[in-house]
Amino acid sequence: MLRTAIGFSDNIDHCQAITETLDQCQAMLGATVPQAGIFFTSLLDGDFSFFLNEIKKRYPTIELIGCTTDGEIVPGHGFVEDAVALLLLASDHLCFAGGVARDLSHHGEDALVTAVEACRARLPGEPSFGIILPDGLTTIDLPLATMMQRATGSRFPLFGGTAGDHYRLQTTYQFHERQVYSDAAPLLLCSGPVTITSRVLTGNEPIGRFYEATSADKNILREIDGRPAADFYRELLGSYVKDQAISQLPLAIYEFNSYEFCLRDPWVVDDQSGTVSCIGTFPERCRIRLTSISREDILRTAREANEAILHRHPGGPPELILLFPCTSRRHVLGSMTNDEFAVLFESEKAPPFFGFYCYGEIGPPAEHRPTLFHSDTYIAVGLSEPS
Repeated sequence: MLRTAIGFSDNIDHCQAITETLDQCQAMLGATVPQAGIFFTSLLDGDFSFFLNEIKKRYPTIELIGCTTDGEIVPGHGFVEDAVALLLLASDHLCFAGGVARDLSHHGEDALVTAVEACRARLPGEPSFGIILPDGLTTIDLPLATMMQRATGSRFPLFGGTAGDHYRLQTTYQFHERQVYSDAAPLLLCSGPVTITSRVLTGNEPIGRFYEATSADKNILREIDGRPAADFYRELLGSYVKDQAISQLPLAIYEFNSYEFCLRDPWVVDDQSGTVSCIGTFPERCRIRLTSISREDILRTAREANEAILHRHPGGPPELILLFPCTSRRHVLGSMTNDEFAVLFESEKAPPFFGFYCYGEIGPPAEHRPTLFHSDTYIAVGLSEPS
């Protein structure tokens, strides 16, 4: 059995907030000693080192990772912000090992390989799945999917999301044990028998014809159909090409000879160079389409993902659901944000759920597929330990 405890607090007194969170976890666990913990916070003026030290003081042996967010997701409340949230995990048969890859923007691929190998060395068997929480700003021009596949294997089930900073878009922070980082990727690997169900869905619908990305470098679109990418955007989107409004209209990216797509959020339109910078990198050759989005489509895909996890998980509902939705979905939904979790609130059999709103989402699009980096998606992961 996978035992979990989840605590959260939005107390304005940060000392009381972490104490309340830990007390809630303690009440759920009783005498059980947790093996691993995941800590999320959108309290960007909080003392992160203090929070981590308090957690490790209460549970000195846990493998602890975490990050800052654009809002946490916890049972009984759904979306919360300006809060701290902690998930603790315990099992008789699963083992956990945490690590961190540092200096991603300069040594990302090698650092990630080293961190994964260090975690593997501390596990009694081959890992079953993993959670990863990279920096959400310093990695926007890195090929995260390629880096992760090289580090863990092309078919390894790795899930997570990139850290946020309450949509300030300045600096995100990542946590491992008692240490606070930026430009890093904490990860938690698990070995032992575990049943996993996941769904990766987006509400964005591709519209219009295909265009060719005739020139792209990492995360920068230079030319679309032989024209400066900035001209393409201004002609088709007009006044939406300003501030952060453009990020709500992602591109569907298709590799040649494929009709499967992933999404990339436009970030900056540079009229001087004629380029468009996006969150996430592009294949060497690809086709693109514009997409449309509505609140109805966002909520529909969240409902489909949650229902699939609840009703199609082998052996009945999972013992824990992890959620990694994109922050752009939250900003489109506004006051309807908690409707993304309506199925989980309404179901009598819904297990505990825990997650955060990410700047980018990480997970395989289907079982036995490579782990990819996504934008504008809703990722739900069901976990249970077989009897």
